Amino acid sequence: MAKKYPYARATSEADLLRLACLKENFEYIDFWEKKGGEKVERAFKEIQNFYDAGGTTATICEDCGQQIETVTYFDCGLNKFGVRRSTLPADDVKIMKILDPFLKDMPERKDIPKRLPFNFVNPLSVFGVETANGVSHVESGGVTLEYALRMKPSERLLKADLSRKRAELIDDFKRFIDAVDYFRNDTEINGGINSENYSKWEPDQTRFRKEAWQQIEVWKLRKEKKTFAEIARRLDISEDAAKQRFYKAYERTQEKKYDQEKYNKIAYIVRKDEMKNICETCPHRQTCCELCPDALRFIDQDHIKMKELIFSDGLNEKLI
Repeated sequence: MAKKYPYARATSEADLLRLACLKENFEYIDFWEKKGGEKVERAFKEIQNFYDAGGTTATICEDCGQQIETVTYFDCGLNKFGVRRSTLPADDVKIMKILDPFLKDMPERKDIPKRLPFNFVNPLSVFGVETANGVSHVESGGVTLEYALRMKPSERLLKADLSRKRAELIDDFKRFIDAVDYFRNDTEINGGINSENYSKWEPDQTRFRKEAWQQIEVWKLRKEKKTFAEIARRLDISEDAAKQRFYKAYERTQEKKYDQEKYNKIAYIVRKDEMKNICETCPHRQTCCELCPDALRFIDQDHIKMKELIFSDGLNEKLI
């Protein structure tokens, strides 16, 4: 039985929250429409068919140049959003299904793979450093020495003799952590040794909180043009709490401060890919007498309220 690669992270609650936020990011949705979706799925399948037919890496660039370019642009785009996909062909379909922003419903926790077929680009808390003796940084799950020396205030560079017993190494590492905590929590010791360094530590923000998921829920309801009063009643929270969670959700999903003008321009765009039902494939199309809620949302997005029309830039002159 093959051993699992030790640096493959197990799927965590923080990963799922980050995935949910990513799929609500406006720039990511735009990227997926232009560089992802069906065109990438086709490229994956055509590359796999090439290998299944006996093709080799020596000729793939010549025979599948367009497909390789499509996948390369896709990977580069994912990297900008902090996602590094697995290179295993078996994971290609899983990746497209999980990362598709138009498939908004998160699967049940029990159906989530124990290890996602991609990694969010997060630095490991412990890693190896490539050294002059030729130790591979890929094998050790680490980085080059030049990169490692660019450390944050909370990072330390340690030297370990891996020929020693595992229990001894773990014990020494625990004692080192205890010593750091001892001096960090008592700044009076030795005149506050390293106190300036400790004061610059950034707090760990990776802890999962139930409120974060509720922020995403408020965000989705708001995109459906629900009022804050309606959202508050549905979630059994106050209207002010609904507003606060919405603004927090904007910061989480867009990774920037709330911009009402930008939100109004983008958030209410209803794309066919996001609709659960469309007229072309609806089983009730032949007998349908009125538009369903999904179709109404798609059509009503072009409707401009009179209040917005009067105060829109440049429109007053057209009304004269």
